[in-house]
Parts: sequence; C-alpha cells; structure tokens
Amino acid sequence: GQKPLVVDGKLLDAYNDSETIAFEVADFTMTDSIITLSEEMLTLNPVSEIEDPEFQEKFELLNDEYEYINEDSLDYSLFTIQQLTSSEVMAELSLKSEYGVDFTLLNKAIIDQKEISEIEGMQLQLELFVDLNEQCPIKLIDDTFISKDEAKDDLIELLEAYADGTFSEEYLLLPKNFWLTDRDLEIPVEMYDTEEEKQEYEIYRELMISERHDSMYSKGIEYIKNDDTLLVVGVMHLYGEDGLLSLFEENGYIVTKK
Repeated sequence: GQKPLVVDGKLLDAYNDSETIAFEVADFTMTDSIITLSEEMLTLNPVSEIEDPEFQEKFELLNDEYEYINEDSLDYSLFTIQQLTSSEVMAELSLKSEYGVDFTLLNKAIIDQKEISEIEGMQLQLELFVDLNEQCPIKLIDDTFISKDEAKDDLIELLEAYADGTFSEEYLLLPKNFWLTDRDLEIPVEMYDTEEEKQEYEIYRELMISERHDSMYSKGIEYIKNDDTLLVVGVMHLYGEDGLLSLFEENGYIVTKK
C-alpha cells in the first residue's frame, strides 16, 4: 500500500480471537542454508546464458527504462532481475510491502507477543525460487522483460481489484490470470509461442500455485484444529479450483466470507 494499514473491524476481531498467527514467512533469520540458497539465486541461470532469439531486444528495453540495469546484470538470475525491477516500479508508485496485511500483522503480533508460526517459511520459498529459475526461464522472461509502464499498469490493476473487492471476479477471470487457478485448465494459446513455452507455463503453475496450495492446506488444517489460529496468506492463494478456499470446502470445512 501507500500508507500504513489500519488493523480494525473484522480483521482486528479475527486477530484478537486468535492465540496463534500463521504467516507464509515469519522468521527471516539468515541461517547458513538460507545464505547459501540466496547466493545460488544470484548466479543461477544468469541472463547471459539465456537462449532466446529476442533476448537482446528485450534486455535493451530494460536497460533503457530501469535505472539499475547495466552489463553487470547479465550475471544475475532471472528471479533476481524480476525482484529488482519490481522494487523499482513499487518505489515509483510510492508502494511499500511493509504496508501490506502480512507485515502489518506480523509486526503487531511480535509487539503483542502472540505465538507466531509459518505456513511455508523462508527456506521453502527460496528453494521454490531456485526451482523456478531452473525450470521456467521462458515464463520468468515473460514476467520480467516488460516495459515499466506495463509493469505499473499490471500492479495498479491488481491493487485496485484487491481494494474494491473484485479480485476474484475481475482480476482472476482475465485470460492472463485465470489459467493459474486450476491445474487442469489449458494454458491460453496467446500466452505461448511454442510447445516448450507451454510446458514451462504448466510447470510454473504446478510449482508456484498447485503444489504450494496442497502444502499450505496440509499445514493449515493442523493449525486450525484448536480453532484459535489465524492464517495469513496472499490473496492469490485463496481463489480458484486449486485455491485454499476450494481445498477446505472439498474436505468438509464450511467457508464463509465475513
């Protein structure tokens, strides 16, 4: 967001009613294994090794529009470049990740000395990002090598859909997003040029969405058994046939929107 989040209303009620708050990531301790994974991400699949006929043209677009881009960036992994470009776009839009629901509630839980747990954890997420670098370079290029204006439009569209409550109806139902919600859906033909690209998009969906939701659900049901745990996840994890809400409903839980 562009300003600190106010925790009130039903969100505050849910927080106060919970003894434990479970986040995607809550512990940012830099262990030896996490440092190793972080270093691996910086150099894994450097963009200079990408075999893409349009790579130079795409890279020059980044070079023209993003301040941090330079020849040294050729030694960065795709995911690293993606994070750097996203950070630059967010800064220009005056957006701060610490103003989001997760960081706001995490900081509040620390101050209030709530019990804090994790649904994924930093280690698991870094391992996921390493896998994505290795298995989905074309998909990451498509996400990263776009103009700054397009990146801003995409982010604003996402935030507006979240803010006005139309995320599931308008944002997720767009062809460019809908395929992410169900592992059985066909990838829209406009998303790829070759069968190799299509396979990468399918792998990306399985790694980034489907497998993660299965794991989150398995941990989530353990957390909520005592009915005193608040689960805090990104909104993209909730919707679709593979989303957490569907997984809970399919397994006999009653899901309501408050």
